[in-house]
Amino acid sequence: MKFIKKIFTLVVVLIIGLVVTGCKEDPIITLNKQSIVLEVGESETIDVSVEPETKLVWESKNSEIASVDENGKITGVAVGETIVTVKAKKANKEIQVSVVPKIENVTITFDSKGGSNVAAVTLEKGNKVTKPKDPTKAGYDFQGWYLNGALYEFDLPVNANITLEAKWQEVEVGHKVTFDSKGGSTVDPVYVEEGQLLEKPDNPTKSGNEFLGWYLDDVEYDFSTPVTGPLKLVAKWKDATKAVVIFETFGGTVVPSQTITKGSKAFRPLVYPEKEGFTFLDWCSDEALEISADFNLEINEDTVFYAKYRPQTNIPYLVEHRQLIGGVYKLKEKETLFGATGAVATYMAKEYQYHILKVLPEDQYIEADGSTVVVLNYDQIDSYNYSLVYNGGNSIYRTRTALVEDFLIDFNSYRGTLGSSPVTLADIDAWGAWSPLDMYTFMYSNYRDKWLWLADYLGQVGSNANAPSCRAVVRYTTLAQFQANTSQNSAPYAVEYEFRAFILGKQFTKNSNYLSSDYSQFALGNGYGAKLAEYRMQSSFTDVMERVFLPSDLYREGFSLAGWYDNANFTGQRYTNITSSGTYYARWLMNNAVTEIVVNNPVETLNKGETHQLNWTVLPEEAYFKDVIITTSAPEVIKVTQEGLLSAENYGSATIRITAGVDPNMYTEMIINVPVEDALSVSLSEGYNGTLRVGETFTITPEVFGSLVLADTTYETSDANVAKVENGLVTALALGDIVITVKNKECQFTIALSVIEELSTTELLDKALALLIEGHQPVLKGLNTILLYDPGRAGILYNARYENVNRYLFDEFIVDNTYLIKNPASHTAQSGLMSSVEFVTVHDTANPNGGADAHGTFFQSSTNVSIHYCVGDGKIISSLPEKYIAWHAGDGTGTQFKWLDTTITGSGKPEIDINSQGYYTINGQATPLLAPTKNGQILDKSYFGDLGPAWKLEGGKYYLGNTYLSTSQNSRGVISNYGGNNNSIGIEMCVNTSGNIIDTWQRNAKLVADILTRHDLDTNRVKMHNTFDGKNCPSSLRQTKYWYAFMEMVEIEYAFMNEFEDVKVTMTSNTPNLLTNLGGIKVMPKQTSTVSYTVTVEKDGVSKSVTLSSIVPGTATLAQLNGYYQ
Repeated sequence: MKFIKKIFTLVVVLIIGLVVTGCKEDPIITLNKQSIVLEVGESETIDVSVEPETKLVWESKNSEIASVDENGKITGVAVGETIVTVKAKKANKEIQVSVVPKIENVTITFDSKGGSNVAAVTLEKGNKVTKPKDPTKAGYDFQGWYLNGALYEFDLPVNANITLEAKWQEVEVGHKVTFDSKGGSTVDPVYVEEGQLLEKPDNPTKSGNEFLGWYLDDVEYDFSTPVTGPLKLVAKWKDATKAVVIFETFGGTVVPSQTITKGSKAFRPLVYPEKEGFTFLDWCSDEALEISADFNLEINEDTVFYAKYRPQTNIPYLVEHRQLIGGVYKLKEKETLFGATGAVATYMAKEYQYHILKVLPEDQYIEADGSTVVVLNYDQIDSYNYSLVYNGGNSIYRTRTALVEDFLIDFNSYRGTLGSSPVTLADIDAWGAWSPLDMYTFMYSNYRDKWLWLADYLGQVGSNANAPSCRAVVRYTTLAQFQANTSQNSAPYAVEYEFRAFILGKQFTKNSNYLSSDYSQFALGNGYGAKLAEYRMQSSFTDVMERVFLPSDLYREGFSLAGWYDNANFTGQRYTNITSSGTYYARWLMNNAVTEIVVNNPVETLNKGETHQLNWTVLPEEAYFKDVIITTSAPEVIKVTQEGLLSAENYGSATIRITAGVDPNMYTEMIINVPVEDALSVSLSEGYNGTLRVGETFTITPEVFGSLVLADTTYETSDANVAKVENGLVTALALGDIVITVKNKECQFTIALSVIEELSTTELLDKALALLIEGHQPVLKGLNTILLYDPGRAGILYNARYENVNRYLFDEFIVDNTYLIKNPASHTAQSGLMSSVEFVTVHDTANPNGGADAHGTFFQSSTNVSIHYCVGDGKIISSLPEKYIAWHAGDGTGTQFKWLDTTITGSGKPEIDINSQGYYTINGQATPLLAPTKNGQILDKSYFGDLGPAWKLEGGKYYLGNTYLSTSQNSRGVISNYGGNNNSIGIEMCVNTSGNIIDTWQRNAKLVADILTRHDLDTNRVKMHNTFDGKNCPSSLRQTKYWYAFMEMVEIEYAFMNEFEDVKVTMTSNTPNLLTNLGGIKVMPKQTSTVSYTVTVEKDGVSKSVTLSSIVPGTATLAQLNGYYQ
């Protein structure tokens, strides 16, 4: 039993021990915080206790947001939220951790709640904010700054952004204002300081009523009134269920108002209002009287209806017109007029001859009772001046025909042909290019005053070539003055031709040096009115003291006078008479103005060389002026005549415009295309002269046009043993003559090649033959030669030609002495014998109408110009013997020519310049020779003429001819040489369109070479007229850019007159259909062609020959210009 007890006791003890032991394994954890907020990088240690004391284990659910160490120190790692757990055996507690961005600064904002403003403060986190100065607020005491309802303690650190709010207590200061809302919602009383304004409270509300305002003693209170004592304001209400309808009669009889229940209708009054001078029409719902009142509409608010009246229009009023006579306004006449009641009384002022209504009376409104009287007081017209601008109108000639007829009467009277055989327009049109010359002398007859206006007009609108001479007629009052101050070789012709053109109504073209303006153009042919009026009609009037009626009997052909205006824009009042100073402008309207121009046969495409005659209609059919002006935007592509003939000149497109002659804004236009045609041409290697030696090569470079493709070009040789062709490269293999065919589709041509032996450099015939081969032109240039260069006046006259096949002219040198002056010593246009011949001066005549014979005749009788030779029309003619000084170079004869020693030695052509000290330099070395200056200004070589100063090399030393600054041809000035007249032989080249300018240049080269040879001069002594006074002469060579090619001609001709003078040269054309035996091209082929010729040199029965060929590019591959262009 004891044993069982012991067992029992042991078990109980054991159970109790186990219980006691189990209680010790469940500790209790106590934390001071269940959650914390940390900034990134901030740490906080959690206070923790555990019973019984047990080891604690700390753990972070997300250590990347917050970490914790073994002592419970939690550290913020990154922004976010996580849970930190502390464990003691089986017990645990959680701490909510929020990690926020690290705050460096905090801002304290002060909300003064209607008080004075307090600025926010920003400081470092953890610092204390200084208490600001207390704000103020009228009628309140400041109680302090509060945070979350508690008074803020300013000695605490600030760790976050906070807003502090002001707390106020109302102070009863000032006058008390109470509000009696009369049963409406309550409005609290307020206190207002003395002299301040009462702020209007929100409107109270009251069921079934409309608040009308706050009243003080039955007067609506004015809240803009300062408060000076206690106030009691009483609300005023209106029954919201009623509306008042008022009838406004605007001074008519009264119509009673109506008070109705809102939502009901007003009734139309049975009695209409009455108003004197008016008739009642209707009631309107708007004050503007535009909307009729609708009495069927429900009314929900106070409403006003307005009476609408119609003024009676038969109310009489009186207008009295009184004139100032003897200082008193006396009644001249009166009239009774009628108008509408209330309207401004209107009237028309009378146009009395000597009186004018200067001051308008104030507006008077027509009284309904007819008692209105308007008094108009007219004063005497003050003295005034006025001018009339007739704008092309005149009172003399109704039409241009009448003007011309009057001119012919006076002109015939002057010539003494009025009765028997009067000069007619047909006669004038038939007169030639040189005579008669009666127009300018007519202008110095008894008819000068009558027709001087015409000379002035032609001086204004005439061509650049003729207008200056017409102006000279006006400037010089006597014939003697005119003749003394103008060139009598030009001025009489210029006046003659411009007058003829105007009288005929066309352009004078018989002498291209004096092309006139085109008076078939309406603006020119009919634009004379202003100048006629200026001379023949009074336009300025002074000290006028009466009413003037402006003229209505003016003429302007094709126009009607549409009145006079006081401004050039014809705006505002139209005047028939005037009484005050001003300028008055006549306005004209065209009769039956052109409205449309219709081309009846338009065309879009023309092939090069084709023509097309345009036909057009000017509408309306009854248009007074149907003349048109036809222009082209690109005359080099399509030319057009004023008759409408189109000529396709070159590839491209052009816009053709047909413009009404009388109205530049009325036109029609069309675009015409000239398409590029298929064509083939080539260029050959530079230096290739038509022959090769065995082993030598040259290159053929094709050029295609239209639809052709370069890759389709092929080459064939007539004998592959003599030469081969590979991709355009020609290689000579053996002696012989071959033909190479260049082909591309349907286009082809040949190139003839002679493979010859090496010519001797010592044997005379070989050297002569080599020089002719050197002068050969394998590919001929298509030249748009310029025969006349006169832009802005006559224009630029082109003549398309090919150059010759050789720089040598295959013709005899012959001088025709038919026109040689027989008695040169007595000839007026010469200055005696030359001291020496230093130069040959080349000119051209600048006269496309006169050839060699015409100029030969001219120089025989000329009194102010002379020349030694003329070349043209295939010949050379002599005029003045070479030993005489001729007048041709523009440098005068007063200064003798000298060669000046430069002290510089050397060889070859020098480089001439001017240094900064104003001295000439030779090849960079200063000479002792001063260059001309311009008003003391040192010049540079840009002032040189084309060839620069004349020079020579003698004894190894350079010499310069004496120079001067010429401004006779160029206002800027050109440094020119003396010696042009005194020491040079002058040659004029003819540029007549009927001649051949290429032959003229080459023939002149022969003459120049002959003169150089006979006077022992080298080719450096060949000068342009430009050298001696800066003139654009010889214009044909200068403007065609062909002077240096011309000098190549001179060089080869010079060689055959010196080194090869005993060698006979002959040439035979192998293609006579295209090439003459002189070396010139007869016609211009459309497609590229080849010409061939054989040249032979012979001496003492021994001869040598060579056959050469030249490619003639087809016109389809070149642009040709012919005729005048601007």
